[in-house]
Amino acid sequence: GNGLFDNFVCHLKTNVNAALAQGSNNAFTVNFNLEEHNDSSKFSHSNGVITVSAAGWYRIYANMVYDNASASSRNTMRAYVQKNGSEIVSTRTYDYDRGSSYGRFSNNKVETMLYLAANDNVSIGNYAYNEDGSVTIEAQECEFIVNSVTVTTSGTNADTVDGLHASSFIRS
Repeated sequence: GNGLFDNFVCHLKTNVNAALAQGSNNAFTVNFNLEEHNDSSKFSHSNGVITVSAAGWYRIYANMVYDNASASSRNTMRAYVQKNGSEIVSTRTYDYDRGSSYGRFSNNKVETMLYLAANDNVSIGNYAYNEDGSVTIEAQECEFIVNSVTVTTSGTNADTVDGLHASSFIRS
């Protein structure tokens, strides 16, 4: 139903309200387990890990919302892109909250572009960088989108009706 385009999309959501724990040793891959849209000829996914079938440039985007139900406890969350399971440090993003008495929710947006080889995978990792209270992913307010930004050219140097090649018309 979304039409045929040269730009391919895998759009995932989640229904897993996972609790975060402090420290990088408690990092985990966010389980984006609900498929909003998937151009399955270009992407496959499992437990929030998206695998691309073709090499090219890809935009990686995630919206992460966290719920701090503690009255005034302060938390800082880190989220980032993982490529083939390894954190890409330059994609780190942080947010801070001070509990339900002072705002309750916080938000990390992760956005980058990566050149991926065929069969590379990407995912969103996160953990509590500093946690004084408790913090949980607010699943219904999160999403993870990967889309191709490389357009595959299908043109050839075929003859035109008058016998000339397409390359004859290139201006220098």
